[in-house]
Amino acid sequence: MPLSKKRRTDLISSKSTREAPKSSRGMDLDLPPELLLCIFELLSRHELTLAAILCRSLLPLARNILYTSVDLKETNRYLQETLALFETEKIVAGKVLHIRLTTNTHTSSIEPWITPEVFQRWGNLKTLTLVGCPFRNSSGILFRDVITTSCRQLNTLLFIPNQHLEIVSSMILWNQNSVIANMQLDPSRVFTPSALTRLSFDDDITFFTGECLDQLFQSDPQFPALSHLEFGSLIECTEPQQLRWSLTQFLRREPSVKHLSLGRQRRSRELTFQFDLTLIPPDFLPNLQSFEGFPESFSSLLQANITTLQQLEKLTLVSGEDDWSDLSEMLDAAGDSTLPALRRLRVRLMTYNRHESPNGTYPKHRRCMHEFANFCPNVQELDVELPPAPLDENTLPEFFRKFRFLRLIVLPEQALELDSTGTYFGPLIAQCLQLRQVRARRSTTFGRQEYLDFYLRH
Repeated sequence: MPLSKKRRTDLISSKSTREAPKSSRGMDLDLPPELLLCIFELLSRHELTLAAILCRSLLPLARNILYTSVDLKETNRYLQETLALFETEKIVAGKVLHIRLTTNTHTSSIEPWITPEVFQRWGNLKTLTLVGCPFRNSSGILFRDVITTSCRQLNTLLFIPNQHLEIVSSMILWNQNSVIANMQLDPSRVFTPSALTRLSFDDDITFFTGECLDQLFQSDPQFPALSHLEFGSLIECTEPQQLRWSLTQFLRREPSVKHLSLGRQRRSRELTFQFDLTLIPPDFLPNLQSFEGFPESFSSLLQANITTLQQLEKLTLVSGEDDWSDLSEMLDAAGDSTLPALRRLRVRLMTYNRHESPNGTYPKHRRCMHEFANFCPNVQELDVELPPAPLDENTLPEFFRKFRFLRLIVLPEQALELDSTGTYFGPLIAQCLQLRQVRARRSTTFGRQEYLDFYLRH
């Protein structure tokens, strides 16, 4: 689980935490510890640090909160002082619940910057995030032994390694870029394939026979706890048919997958993760609840008529065609079938025909939305792209009038033509009786997104 910025510590050195000014002795707060704890939990890390330094009587309580979540980096200026603090102050070490360790050195010949034995002091640890792995060879084995014996409350281990994942029969190794892997911890199966709960390939991916991804698909060990599988952008594939066959066979062996992502963007229509239709049985992916990918990939599941789609709760589709022909083909493949359990729908239209006037794009968008309303009749949260031109208050409801159960709509800010009277959403509310919120998505610098929320009153 990600660590809260509020609780992360970068960290206070033992020197700065122990040497409170003598003048603070005169500061006497006659408040019960329970009340102080409630106040301190509202403070930022910087404010807690000031309280710990300026008032000796507040030091123990502030420090206990500060060290609940710890962020240690190989390059921390006061790293050794902080580790020494955990060794001498057992009460403080016992308060640590969440730890993030960031390793910058990846050479096995270099001594680890943190030793496995330090985990013996963190007996109440619940989550551990490793950015890079500080342990190699014998120290890795010792690390596994220490956390299984000393950290018995540890239930989540998140790896963000420096290299792609490689599986062997009894150990998980790392040897390429941008993979996130969650481990479901159990003393009997730490660092084994049976502990893996999430695999996320966030970067560009290549597929070549015999290389990393192919080895993963062909690996003998199954991953019985694997619930989340996410692939990045496929940028090169020399054998598409082999990829389709390998991917489909791999997923047939992994029935526990609940969320499947087959990419968020692509270089061309040919470079996508696809299924081999001849290998898909009716009970394919029996626990699937969420799917993300391209329309043609989802079309394969529709054509195979797998029973799981009746329980699908979340669907994200990314169209890569100017005329959205891939979406039309997918909806044609659906025919009269529906997704009755779907509650969250997200449709990304990657490109617009800039040479076409808004009057030409409006009917296409509107028709697309109406077809999705028939396909996903019970959607409650809808995140869509609309024409890149403002819609007046009477045009906007036309896109959503067939969605009977909508509670939240997310759309680009430039699609809204807000007025100063506050009546802009009136016709929309009249069409969508359960709608409670409209969220306007705005792009900012560096590709980050912000949202402007409108809460509606009926």
